[in-house]
This record gives sequence, C-alpha cells and structure tokens, in this order.
Amino acid sequence: DVTRAQESLVADYVRRGGAFLYAGGASGYGPGGWQGSALEELLPLRMAAEQDRETPGVAISLAIARSGSMSGLPLAMAKEACTATLGVLEPGDLLEVIAFDSRPTRFVKMQPARYRRRIQSAILSIRSGGGTNLFRALDLAYQDLAAIEARRKHIILLTDGNAGSDGLYDIAEAAFSEGITVTAVGLGEGVNRRLLEMIAEAGGGRYHAARDPSSLPRIFTRETQMIARKQESQDWQSVQLVRRPGFLKGVPLQRAPYLRGFTKTQLKGRRSELILSTEEGDPLFARWRYGQGWALAWTSDWKNGWAKDWLQWPAVGQFWGQVIRGNFEKEKEETRPISVERFGSTVVIAFEALDRRGFFQNDFASDLKLRSRSSQNVEGKVLPFELIEPGRYEVRTELPGLGAYSVEVSHQRSGQFAGRSAGTVSWPYPDEYLQLKADFESLKEWAELGEGWIIEKDSAWKAPTRPLVRFQPRQALFFAISLVLLLVDVLLRRIRWSSRSDTELVF
Repeated sequence: DVTRAQESLVADYVRRGGAFLYAGGASGYGPGGWQGSALEELLPLRMAAEQDRETPGVAISLAIARSGSMSGLPLAMAKEACTATLGVLEPGDLLEVIAFDSRPTRFVKMQPARYRRRIQSAILSIRSGGGTNLFRALDLAYQDLAAIEARRKHIILLTDGNAGSDGLYDIAEAAFSEGITVTAVGLGEGVNRRLLEMIAEAGGGRYHAARDPSSLPRIFTRETQMIARKQESQDWQSVQLVRRPGFLKGVPLQRAPYLRGFTKTQLKGRRSELILSTEEGDPLFARWRYGQGWALAWTSDWKNGWAKDWLQWPAVGQFWGQVIRGNFEKEKEETRPISVERFGSTVVIAFEALDRRGFFQNDFASDLKLRSRSSQNVEGKVLPFELIEPGRYEVRTELPGLGAYSVEVSHQRSGQFAGRSAGTVSWPYPDEYLQLKADFESLKEWAELGEGWIIEKDSAWKAPTRPLVRFQPRQALFFAISLVLLLVDVLLRRIRWSSRSDTELVF
C-alpha cells in the first residue's frame, strides 16, 4: 500500500535528520518487490543476493495490455514495470514483452536480459491502441515459452479491461502442464476479477489486484524475484554480534535466541555498519547515515513467524528500546549563525568560528547544501566552505534561476559532528525591476543604435516635430529608361550606314 510519493517522503524525512527502521518478512526486501525502489536506495543493504544465484535459465514473458484505456499513466507505469523486471533478471535470463490490444505484438522478442539497452528502447516504443484480446496474447506467450528450454518459465498477464473467457482456462491449464506458470494482474476496478483469478489458478500462479498504476513495478519485480531466485532462508539461524555500537551497550546479545528465517541481502559498502549477522556472514541488522539521519535494516521479520523466539526473549524490550533511543532521538547540536547575501545571481554564505576565549578555529570542514524549494530535486547542490581568513569560512555560488532556496550547512571538526546551520535566500525577480526610474542613458544608446530618438513623457502622445522620412520605390522609372534604351539599341543595330550622302534603311 506504500506509494512512490510516500517512499520519497520517507527518504526526504531521513535525509533531513529523521530515522527509519525497515523490517523484513514474506513481503519485504526483494521477495516483496522492493528491489529498485526508493526504499532500497535509502537502506544500507542491496536487496539482491547474487552469491546464492542458481543456474541461469529463467524465461519470462510479459503480456501487457495497451488498449485505449491504458493510455497515459497506466501504460507508462506498465512500461516501467517491464523495465523493473529487466533489472531483476540476470544477464543469462530470457525476457519477452508482448503488448496487445485487438491483436498481440512482440515489441521485445525472446532474448537474453544482457541486451538491456536494446530491450529498454523497445519497451519505450510501446504506444496505446484499441480493443482487448486476452486469448491471442496469452496463446502467443504460451507458444513462445513452449518452444524454448529454460529451468523456469513464467507469464505475467496485465489487463485493465474485460474480455471474453473462451479458451483462456484451457491455455493456462496447458501451459501449467508444460511447466509454464501464469500470473494475472488486474489494473483498476473495471476488470473481470473472477476471470483473472481463474487464469491464475489454472496456470499455477497468483492474482494481483492493482488499484493504483504506480504499484505495477513492485508487483512485477516481486513476481520475478519469486521465479528467478529464492532469497528467503527459513533455516534456524544463530545471531552473531559483528560490532557493538554504543546504543546496544548492556544488551546480552550473546544469549539472544535463534531466528527462524531471514531474507538474504548484501551490504552496500564501507559506509554500511553491520551490527548483527548469521554464522555465514549474511546481514541481520545494519545501519548507515543517510543525509543527516539514520536508516536501519532488520532482515528478519518482527512478528510471530521468523522472530517468534525473539518476541519471547526477556531482553527484547531492552534491545529495541535502546535501538530507538540511540537512533531516533535527534542529537544535541549547536546551531551556528551564518550570513547569507545575494549579489545579482551570486549568493555568498559565510560564518565565523571562534571558541569561548575568542581564538580562531581554523579546522572546520563544513558543507553547504543549496536546495530549490520549488524543484523536485531534493538532493540539492552540495558545496564545501573555504577558509578565506582566520576563523572565517565562505562559499560563493551562482543561483540556477529565479526562486526561493533553502540553505543547509553541516559542520564537522576533526572528523566529528560540530553542529548545523540553516538559512534562506530569495531571488524573486530580475534586479532591473528594483530600478523605479527610467534609465535615460541606456535609452539614449538604444535610440542612437536604432537611428531614432527619445520620446519624453509629456510628448509621448503628441505628433512628432521631427518630419518622418518616407521611402518611395523608384524602380518603375529605371525600368522605363531601360526599355527605351533597349529599343534604341535594336533600332541602331538595324541601320546600315553607307558613304553616300543619303541613308538607306534596310529592314
């Protein structure tokens, strides 16, 4: 039920200093279709477990409707769902994309997923049409998958309309008998749910009701994860303490009970802090800094399932209580004053660093984040401060355009957090609007360049005293002269001159 907009809000909340804890389960991480989402970017873990990848050989056919009712956002999200499916597959896996209206068309023929650019380009070329024919689309996908060799074969059928049911059950049943599973996705309220549930049941797959088009990428990726790899481990796992942070001081983790399952993931990098792991080294509990806040990931669930024994552990309240207090309470920080000045399109942000005795502090490492309040680019522009004189730090930058901007400064000293600063800068309109009187010098230059003159305020509506220069074409006169000269030239060429006194005209 979490929308993309809500994911972005959560990420922005953490980036501004909040904290977020993500727990796993059957609908979490990769198996839940979260791979490639904004929440995966937020967490310290990658949701793919490449080290446990089985032998390649997965073939998936995506049959998506492109009828007139799919135009706009639904078709755009369906194409994005196809692209998200491509991102989950390994290079050796096979993918096909069929878009159908009254007839099916292979926009992406069955091919390895390693040709990502070519496949993405073909997906983007899909346009809406008219009509809905589920039978021909499902039959084409079944025929294509039946003709290839693959370890697992799967069809995802997406439609937002209603269609006849003749033959659909038989095709789904025949596909399942040949090892091809079928999942049906109904978009919106106008679908024949019973028909799609029947197709999914006969094809050994699942039925998904997608009321919101933005949920399609997650549904497709979850289906692909379930077919392509098995990330869930439901074996008993002992909990290993990798690193004891300060907020877990006093928690008896050496006596922590076993977990009955978890989702396999990977650490993203050195910034990720692994706290608990399994005996094989798979992450169980990790955190990292995301912007100014903390993002924490727990790869098991937190209910009467995988974590059943943990819920009965006497120290469970102490464990989670200290996790919350140690990460969700904002740090006591110093707010350092800054000055923000704008000179045209240039903004200058500065601050002074003095200790209590008045001595200069020249070891600050501060970063400025300039973010437009009207832009959706929440990352903003990050710039470092420079020490321009003892105890004074400054940064100059150009504003990208008119508007209001927020100024956020994070201070560090000797590698330790040393406070924050905040401010705003506004560039509401061009600076020329601040000049209320007429600029006669500039007007005079423009008038001279245009060979004109300046009209005073009082004489703006009066007739000009200076006579207007009118131009009249003269080409008719020169054309007449040229015609006369032509006739004279012809006449002279026809006259024969002799030595006699009289002139003889010969024609």
